[in-house]
Amino acid sequence: MTRSHSATCSSVASSVKALGDLCSESVSRLHARLPGKALAAWGSGFAVAAAVTAGCANTPSEAEQSATTPMVTEHSERKMEDRIVQHDAGESDGHFTIMDEPTALPRFPLLPDDCIAPATDGKIIFVCAGAQYGDISVTVETLPAPPAQPETGWQEVFDTHVTSTTGDLYLWTGMATRFPGINEPLTDKPGTYQVRIHINGRLENRGWFTNVTDETYLIQIWQQK
Repeated sequence: MTRSHSATCSSVASSVKALGDLCSESVSRLHARLPGKALAAWGSGFAVAAAVTAGCANTPSEAEQSATTPMVTEHSERKMEDRIVQHDAGESDGHFTIMDEPTALPRFPLLPDDCIAPATDGKIIFVCAGAQYGDISVTVETLPAPPAQPETGWQEVFDTHVTSTTGDLYLWTGMATRFPGINEPLTDKPGTYQVRIHINGRLENRGWFTNVTDETYLIQIWQQK
């Protein structure tokens, strides 16, 4: 590690602690369902993800992740035979994630340098929004079978996957909250799910503090057979 990189990481470390404290306070106010220790850990997790992205921390191994990130295992399966649509809009705080409801610190996947393609480690999907504080409009379709093809009229389309160990997979904003209109689980049982993410407006908003155009997302999810 060079001297300049060491100085940068020292600065990042200070920011990580401050951001972790801030996130913990904010999340505890906004998400009363999670226990206090999990809230603090999750809030700090967003700061840790920033340090990893800056090259100042290592991505944990699978063994470390399993040991430090227990997930809820109890689940009452719901039948999902029809297409279910949830929709809402609001501030994302720069990104959103799709993952099971955590009971401890989530270990976020390492982000690509340009933050264009969704980052995933099989357990979490991490999507960067365009502007840091712009509103986004999100529609989530939970499908009983794969769609025939990607929807037309979208600037960006990404295919990825995620595994739910609980069957309670949710979409979370950058402040570890859920949009009121997308508050139900995206899945009905544990398993691996294909996720197709359509995006409009994000490319124009990249690099801006707030949006310069509308930013919309269509997320389709269905279980792998």
